Amino acid sequence: MRPRDLGTGLAAALLLAVPDLLRQLPVRADPSRLHALLVDVVGVLTATAVQVALIGLLAGRRPALREGAALLAEALRRRPGTVLAGLVLAGLVSALLTLVPSVALLGFGQVLGPLQDPPLSDLLLAQLSDVVATALTATYFAVLVGRCARE
Repeated sequence: MRPRDLGTGLAAALLLAVPDLLRQLPVRADPSRLHALLVDVVGVLTATAVQVALIGLLAGRRPALREGAALLAEALRRRPGTVLAGLVLAGLVSALLTLVPSVALLGFGQVLGPLQDPPLSDLLLAQLSDVVATALTATYFAVLVGRCARE
């Protein structure tokens, strides 16, 4: 990874952090597990779109989302095991970087959901750990996919 790649990954993580935090606020004091699950589904969908766009951006392709999807498909066709192993590794590292501080700040029950009206400062610090994890692991995965698509 080049420093420029990490900068682009950080920008993507910061861009993702805004809707990620905003989707948490309405359910901050909501005891519904269904609402917590729906918030997580929205988070996975937006994170997936940003990840695919990051693949296209780091490969220098435009429009980034469409071209990122094409590169991902090509990488999966050429090196499916490497791409899936990279995805698992990125997920594990991201989980460690995110879950440890989030559990320390919010508690295990709130990380699993639903939130039980945590202090906004704790929610913001947990979000910061997610930004760091996303910047590192999404960039790593995007570079890996780009290389697998070119090989």
